[in-house]
Amino acid sequence: MKHRSKVMAGITSLLLVFASIFAGALPASAADTAQYGIQKTAVQPGPFGPGDTITYQITVNCSSTNEGGCNDTVLTDALPEPLMFNLNITPAVTVQMNAAAGQDPGTYDLAIDTEANSFTVEPALDLDASPHQWLAGNSMTITVNAMVKPGTDGTWDGETITNVAAVDGANAPPAEGPEGSSASGDAPRETPIRVALSKPERLLPPPG
Repeated sequence: MKHRSKVMAGITSLLLVFASIFAGALPASAADTAQYGIQKTAVQPGPFGPGDTITYQITVNCSSTNEGGCNDTVLTDALPEPLMFNLNITPAVTVQMNAAAGQDPGTYDLAIDTEANSFTVEPALDLDASPHQWLAGNSMTITVNAMVKPGTDGTWDGETITNVAAVDGANAPPAEGPEGSSASGDAPRETPIRVALSKPERLLPPPG
């Protein structure tokens, strides 16, 4: 299976409160013929300190009852401070394409920006076709190897940060976000992961 990948160069214990959250789609409009499901889970439970690896997985699926699949799908994820990609693991982001019975799993275009600490994944049956159609019933599992920046200082002690992955496409409706927030119009589907920060022996003193 071929795929395209490109990399653009560019605290008291870190306790991960990664909840497994599912974002479903809102009722489709007349122009919407497909929808996404997205789920994010942590591989390790934590706690974590500066320099520790944090691995999480994002699973996205496409469904449609009256069209072949989801068109021009793009998943985007940006790591918030004080996280960064673990550059000791290459690649820091991997993608596994999963097919429904009897279907082609397709391929993907993965772009990792190590300066912005973000990445995008575009799944498709054929990356040279237009639109990029991702077959209904298929899914992909994205594994992200991040880490707490080694120089993380005490200003992060007890803080909670949120990592949000978003998937959007040309023919799928918006999804309702968790925690009472919602997406509308052309807004992407969002699923947060929370990281509560706290391992005092490994945090640098706050600046000043």
